[in-house]
Amino acid sequence: GEGEKNNNVLEIRNSSLVILDVPFVSQAPFRVWELPYKEYCEEASALTVHYWKQGRTPPAADQIDRDLREIQAWEEANIGRWEDTTAEEAARILREKFGYASTRVVRNVSVDNLKRELDAGRPVIVPAAGRELSSPYYKPPGPLYHMLVVIGYDDATREFITNDVGTNTKGAGFRFTYDDLYGAMGDWDVASGAPDTSQKVMIVVP
Repeated sequence: GEGEKNNNVLEIRNSSLVILDVPFVSQAPFRVWELPYKEYCEEASALTVHYWKQGRTPPAADQIDRDLREIQAWEEANIGRWEDTTAEEAARILREKFGYASTRVVRNVSVDNLKRELDAGRPVIVPAAGRELSSPYYKPPGPLYHMLVVIGYDDATREFITNDVGTNTKGAGFRFTYDDLYGAMGDWDVASGAPDTSQKVMIVVP
């Protein structure tokens, strides 16, 4: 995103370290982890990319709250449910609600695929089995299904850098090892009611 830098995070790109200047959005802007907020990871991930595309710093908590609820209402009207949306359904939010018509879901993703998108200056949204992610900030046992935004990588430490919407503030720039994040990645399987970690997918907004 162009525009002013937020939180003094500079956009850094060299051969082995990429950190994109992407705003951080918590799925619980008031730090209330009850419903609906504990289920807002997809909505907050989509909103993160929307703010980034707009070149905006995140607005105040009450505006983020309104934006999240607006996405929920859109999903209820257009998808029929809003909890545990698949990657394709989350991509529809970006395509249809926000108008990023070329948003797409890429399947059979590798670590290198993720890094190539980041090299091109694009953050990616990934769905994952939340309980397989080693964040100390999730309330045990962690979310069954989670979605977060990958904003960079560090080859020196073999870590992806994320804006993990599933935290209050500590998710901004939170690092997961390549193995940890990639191993946990998995699209939501509606039939089984669980994430399927054999389905490695990412949502890309060109």
